[in-house]
Amino acid sequence: MLRAGFARETITPDSRTLSLVGYDFRNQAGMRGNAGVLDDLYIRCLYLNDDEARGSVVLLSIDICVVLNDYANEVRSSVAAALDIPPAQVVIHATHTHSAPIPRAHGRAGPDTVAPLETGANSDEERAYGDTVRERAVTAAIRARGHTVPVDVYHAEGVTALGYNRRVPDVNGGVRMCWSRESQPDLSPRPSPDPVLSVLVLRPRGGGQDFVLWSTGVHPVTLGKTSRLVSADWPGSATASISELLGTDRVLFLQGASGEVHPQLATGDTLEDLSHLARCAAGEVSLLYRRLSPMGAPYGGNGQLDLSCERVELSNSAFEIVGVRVGPVAIVMSPYEVFASIASAIRAEAPGPIIPVNLTNGWYGYLPDTDAWQQGNYEVDIARELGTDPEDSESVSNALRAMAHQVLRGMVVE
Repeated sequence: MLRAGFARETITPDSRTLSLVGYDFRNQAGMRGNAGVLDDLYIRCLYLNDDEARGSVVLLSIDICVVLNDYANEVRSSVAAALDIPPAQVVIHATHTHSAPIPRAHGRAGPDTVAPLETGANSDEERAYGDTVRERAVTAAIRARGHTVPVDVYHAEGVTALGYNRRVPDVNGGVRMCWSRESQPDLSPRPSPDPVLSVLVLRPRGGGQDFVLWSTGVHPVTLGKTSRLVSADWPGSATASISELLGTDRVLFLQGASGEVHPQLATGDTLEDLSHLARCAAGEVSLLYRRLSPMGAPYGGNGQLDLSCERVELSNSAFEIVGVRVGPVAIVMSPYEVFASIASAIRAEAPGPIIPVNLTNGWYGYLPDTDAWQQGNYEVDIARELGTDPEDSESVSNALRAMAHQVLRGMVVE
């Protein structure tokens, strides 16, 4: 029998001297610190346990830009020790807001010398913030485990227009970057290559609030490069709206494959844009949620939860990809900012529904597709700076494709 529990903890910083991560511009322009809180940041924890599988999975979604590799290991180890489970069963994910501080680990620094992660802030203060986030991750995991209930699994997905492909091909075989449709009206960006919005609902058998996991691949950059307000950006506001619309506090967002995808309202620095995009996302989730009941009986059967971890060895790095099957759905996660085009190709070949998720258990920069490697520009430059090459992209894409097939082989549907 599948059981689920949920908890959340606030990680909103108290200090105005903590700088925000996500835009090179802020650091280069000397925009240190922050200007206060627009909306709270959270750790949300979904605890899953399956009696038949004799295992559990702790899924932590954190409102930060990225989770650095060494910090991911630190948090996973702390949570695992508190719950007396292997660290492999703890999965930590960054929602990718560009308006939060960076929590850092103690000891040897991870890959935090890359330009997007330089803040110019006091590293001791960022490590202290890291301590706070880690402690609250442990608290959230303990609380979520303590409130598990038997659940049935429902799933729905649809097409969303929340994002666009920010890479616009030019006549010379390269691309121009469309950072904002409003400020670059001469560009005509194409839709997202993977415009899928997924909703996974775990419904308590004895009644009570549903557990709602939702995911799509769109960068959280509605607040732009000059904003210094602490915020979870549009996914945070959308999650709050979804809670109100569906009458449940148990809502968790996972950032999908969004390496080249910007929100339709991007980098405008206006609170109206943020609210509008969040309402659109919440409305689309609500529509999909209303489609759950007409699907008939919930997915069921033995072994509704499965976890698979595979180590990928590249020329300059080694990391873990993770597959979690919940009922009939495979959540396939990596530490990259995978291009949506890659996720679309994997989705088309998968033997069942998948939710591709970025920025999990670490951060290794962008994973561009073949066309992007040929065209160059921003994401390719960052990928090369972090040691990724076109062969690496192919290797990781193949590993993610294999993971989707591997996890879905155990699917049992009534």
